[in-house]
Amino acid sequence: LVFMQSAPNFDREAANIYKEQAVPVDTDTLRRESVVFPTDGEIFGQILIPSAGIDAPMIYGDDIKNMKKGVEVYSGTYLPGQGRTVLIGGHTTTHFRTLKNVGTGDQIEVRTNYGTYTYEVTGSKTTRYDDTAAYDLTKNEDNLILYTCHRVAGVGATPYRVFVYAKYVSGPKIVS
Repeated sequence: LVFMQSAPNFDREAANIYKEQAVPVDTDTLRRESVVFPTDGEIFGQILIPSAGIDAPMIYGDDIKNMKKGVEVYSGTYLPGQGRTVLIGGHTTTHFRTLKNVGTGDQIEVRTNYGTYTYEVTGSKTTRYDDTAAYDLTKNEDNLILYTCHRVAGVGATPYRVFVYAKYVSGPKIVS
């Protein structure tokens, strides 16, 4: 600088190691520690299936009392975004009354307290409640299974269930 006739014109923003850099926010993922996971009996979201007129609160935990308030996410499965099977049950006389009307290609929206998820129906099946081939809870992919009783005789307990299967389309993934 001593030998120059005038001071150099430096770009003050270039290579400023002290300037805070903007970090892009990835809305496709959520850190596990930032998610508030529900406790048993807690309403933590809503399920919407426009094609069947279903709009119901989602409750975590499998207890008959939960099904009176909404649909329940079975506690032996996962939550949306965890990359595994989400199993949701509801009464056929209340919130899942029209579940049998859901068809292949229909959209299911699951709103949680940590993000909104979209699933697409891939099929359905009616089978006995004890048919373990009707649901695979060990899949290593985000998917959704909905179920309700199938009223064959109209009133009372029935050994048959309607299962609706859906694949993940969008929503934030929960990462470690």
